[in-house]
Amino acid sequence: MLNKLGQRAASTLTSDEAVIERLSAAYAACFTTRGANKGKLRKTPPKWGTDVNVMWNAMTLEFNPYRAGIASMIMNNHRDHEFYTLCGEFAKIAYEQANA
Repeated sequence: MLNKLGQRAASTLTSDEAVIERLSAAYAACFTTRGANKGKLRKTPPKWGTDVNVMWNAMTLEFNPYRAGIASMIMNNHRDHEFYTLCGEFAKIAYEQANA
């Protein structure tokens, strides 16, 4: 599909499989893999501008909202609002399962 300038416009729709893959990869990277804190949420935020950072912020808001930074939440929300919303829903489910 071409826009008014004749440039190829990026599709805003993504396949469900790609979104699920992004969510699961970001979720897995939010947790430590070695050491005494293995399996726990990382203490420091991942590199800014990545899917992992968006997921880490969503997980932090659910598990420990005092560590969440307002600036990162605002910037992540504007970057990819759909993915940010999905990460929030995913984090709520993870929190409910952890506290069940």
